[in-house]
Amino acid sequence: MRRYNILKGKSKLNAQLGNAAAMASSGVYALPSMIQAMQHPDAAVRYWGATGVGNIGPQAINAKRPMMDALKDKSPSVRIAAARALAKLGEVKLALPVLEAELQSEHQWGRLAAAIVLDEMNEQARPSIPALKKALVNQPNKYIVRVANRALNELLGTNHVVR
Repeated sequence: MRRYNILKGKSKLNAQLGNAAAMASSGVYALPSMIQAMQHPDAAVRYWGATGVGNIGPQAINAKRPMMDALKDKSPSVRIAAARALAKLGEVKLALPVLEAELQSEHQWGRLAAAIVLDEMNEQARPSIPALKKALVNQPNKYIVRVANRALNELLGTNHVVR
């Protein structure tokens, strides 16, 4: 029944989720809302909270502790969004192990999300070159391979093509 209500837009969660998603791109004034979203029981709301912190970037320094806690979240999407946020807060050494682990996880869309974040990190992702190379093989879809390849091309100055 819960899924039906969510899909039909008849739940309190829809409003909370919509608010968190909208606030995630609202800038530094939304930081208290993003930190509060990290305590929500629903992973989708926590994801948007962590994404919002990452979108704010260095000005979200007050969110460092909630993002560190979120690295252990049960949801891969939340862990990846928290790692992205921490990288933007200058905590790359905390972020990379989580992203590398997700790059090899059983969740193919989590693998893709981790590859996207590593690609977005540019030079900060340099220590993850071995993990990105490993991500080029045995993937369930080509998107993961293409994103990992792009990140490697940028980091290594190569021009390898995925076929």
